[in-house]
Amino acid sequence: MSAVLRTPDLPRSLADYTGRLGFECLQHVPGALALLRHGPLQLQLWACAAPPGRFERLGPSDLPAARFVPAQQSVVVHRIETLYTSLRAALKAAGMDPLARLSVGGPMLRPWGAREFELRDLHGNRIHCVDWGVCAHDPALLARFELLDGDWPEDAG
Repeated sequence: MSAVLRTPDLPRSLADYTGRLGFECLQHVPGALALLRHGPLQLQLWACAAPPGRFERLGPSDLPAARFVPAQQSVVVHRIETLYTSLRAALKAAGMDPLARLSVGGPMLRPWGAREFELRDLHGNRIHCVDWGVCAHDPALLARFELLDGDWPEDAG
């Protein structure tokens, strides 16, 4: 799966994703979009107020960069541990503290049976990576978890 994110500065975002985070650029349309991949994680970065293509018209979501608001996207990935380790290594190689951009502690196993971590980009977008394959072959693994206060919303009824 891929996440679709807006960015107020496409060239700067592209340089960050490829230079610091170790993403591979699959396609770049200057002023409009970049398609990126890092292992199982694929991203579409769209410039704010990118010129519409041949069949598109500007819509309400096509905001100018001055009105950019960071977003959060959830993306299902496989081999989440390998992805996290690779992103961490790329950040270290770029001379950055990985914890400035990645969740502390790496992918966490959640009571609902998924491993999850979050990646933050330089503009504040958050990419929530989820791997559901962890307990797919061993549902009994979920029996280890106890729900704590705050894990589930209170029953409103």
